Amino acid sequence: MLSVILLQNILRKIYHSRDWKMKRLQACRSAILSGASITYIYELYGFRDYSAFFRAFKKEYGISPKEYRDISQASLSAQEAAPE
Repeated sequence: MLSVILLQNILRKIYHSRDWKMKRLQACRSAILSGASITYIYELYGFRDYSAFFRAFKKEYGISPKEYRDISQASLSAQEAAPE
């Protein structure tokens, strides 16, 4: 039988691993592009608050989640407006 402490340590290693964080942030990035609210996104993907989400996102991508959304939307608008 697993002790509570051993189980906590195993889960901590899984959820704090670099791969897990990257997958979670990639999912957040996709959700931002889909138009979901940033509040909904950080809650859905398990960040304890906006601050924690903001710091992790900015550390990984170099811009805030809102800046990422704004840049992506501007890029998409420019592509749609460009003549073929």
